[in-house]
Amino acid sequence: MANLNTLIQQFRMELGADFISTGVIGVRDGLSIAWTSILPDFNEPLASAKFAVVTRQAINITAKINMGTLKDTMVTTANVFIMTRLLGDASYYWGVFATRNATLGMI
Repeated sequence: MANLNTLIQQFRMELGADFISTGVIGVRDGLSIAWTSILPDFNEPLASAKFAVVTRQAINITAKINMGTLKDTMVTTANVFIMTRLLGDASYYWGVFATRNATLGMI
């Protein structure tokens, strides 16, 4: 677990001023095993759980329409980029929230 937290902190530093939050979350239960945010009032449990639902639905949809195995999802809002990437056997996803000033290549 210490290595995962170190990796998340390193990512946070590399993304710099555009970083909002990031974490590793269980796809089935929506519970995070590691998380950090620059916003003290960021509702990490809610965000983790809601994007677990989005990720599960994306997995189901891509399978049903024969588009291949899901790798990543991207949601954009007026203010934020939200990226998720499935990890390993797809039991977990890595979620990243960044400002719209971030470059997608960096995320």
